[in-house]
Amino acid sequence: MSHVYASGDSYSFDQFKKELSSPFTQEEARPYLYSGLGLTSLLIIFRDGVVEPLQDQISEDEPLGDSAKYGDYLGQCIPNALYMGGMYLHGKWSNSTASLDRSTLMLKTSFYAGMATTVLKRIVNQKRPHGADKLSFPSGHTTTAFAFASVVAMEHEWYWGAGAYALASFVGYSRMNDNEHYLHDVVMGATIGTVFGVALHHQAKQTKENSNLSFQAIPLDDQGVYLGLKYRFH
Repeated sequence: MSHVYASGDSYSFDQFKKELSSPFTQEEARPYLYSGLGLTSLLIIFRDGVVEPLQDQISEDEPLGDSAKYGDYLGQCIPNALYMGGMYLHGKWSNSTASLDRSTLMLKTSFYAGMATTVLKRIVNQKRPHGADKLSFPSGHTTTAFAFASVVAMEHEWYWGAGAYALASFVGYSRMNDNEHYLHDVVMGATIGTVFGVALHHQAKQTKENSNLSFQAIPLDDQGVYLGLKYRFH
């Protein structure tokens, strides 16, 4: 899949607001957003009868065992940073605009998704399953893991995306395994990470396509005006 992010664009507060609101304004992201919000709401409604008993069972059995620690590591933005740095270095070394654009996309997706999750944690103020603090909803580890996966899925072949989403799902399940989060925390984190990756990808695509279009108006004496549409291909 070809890159679509426009690196080197000027940045302003208006651009910040546009990118922050992209999960709501970008049509391609709305199905992911509404589906995630709907599923999260259902899980909250059935928390007493479904979510909490499930969490008690998972935390007691610890099906992932010692491997859950890798989910903890992978959810701390390590894949995001490696991808970002790798694409940036490749872009500089090979003069590849595509790689630089992908580095920027990963940076912005991780930033906006992480910021949204941090704000929600403070607003909702939900206790974790183990009760140590009130930062349970949504899962930050899951958010960053799905932010990574969504960028990979948007920018690369399907099998890379499938692998990235499998890794992100492992991160989310590991948080339940370690009794750090409930299922609805994980689902909401996955939703936030995914919608920002999808939305920012398509927003950048539209911006790039619009920048390649230009109109020309040429007067034709008494015969009116000639309007021309020009598209610049890369």
